[in-house]
Amino acid sequence: MTADKNNLPKHYSSWMQDIDNAYITQEAWMKGEYFDENERIKIYKHPKLGYIKVYQLSDGSIFGYPFGDMGIKDWEFEKLTPPSLIAVAQILRRQPCVFNFVLGNFRLLKYCENFWISYFQDFDIHFLGISDFNYSTCWSFLSQDKIKLQISIIAPFAKIEFCNDFQRIKRFEVLLKNMGYLLLDRKQLELEVPNIHLENALSPVNIDMCFFEEYHKESNKILGKKV
Repeated sequence: MTADKNNLPKHYSSWMQDIDNAYITQEAWMKGEYFDENERIKIYKHPKLGYIKVYQLSDGSIFGYPFGDMGIKDWEFEKLTPPSLIAVAQILRRQPCVFNFVLGNFRLLKYCENFWISYFQDFDIHFLGISDFNYSTCWSFLSQDKIKLQISIIAPFAKIEFCNDFQRIKRFEVLLKNMGYLLLDRKQLELEVPNIHLENALSPVNIDMCFFEEYHKESNKILGKKV
């Protein structure tokens, strides 16, 4: 049974017209993977509609809605040009309902942080979770030898800091790509994103600030942080 969408907050009823959302919600629940430790939420990547999030209520009914790609479908990482990367950042940061909703589910974010830690541990890579979602839209991890890895929660991108070992970077790149994430390089991270204003960032805004942390070294002084 699918919950009546008319009884749901408007945020959740964001299906396109002429879409059989009841059928797609059922499909997503049957084929999706659990997203929470209580097994009440599933995520399913629909081949045409992008990611679908489905909730199961206490009475057994379910409701779902599309989220995450905001119209960006079938990404081909090998063809990700600077203009297309900038366009992705503009789309997501101009329509903040996606990442605001994700950031509002702090328990789920911490649950997924443990998932990433376990994932890398299977490959004998040991990370400590240091995520702080006050001024960021990413999970943050620190290895025993101080390599910092950040994985965006609003787009399939990641970045690495404090690592000059090309072989290690390539290994991270492969492991992340196996999970559907692209490791961005410094040149991509520094691409300027015009016509975007972030609350905790000085202009100009770049890709790094859109997908990972809203501030950079110059703005840390404003936020009262040590550089």
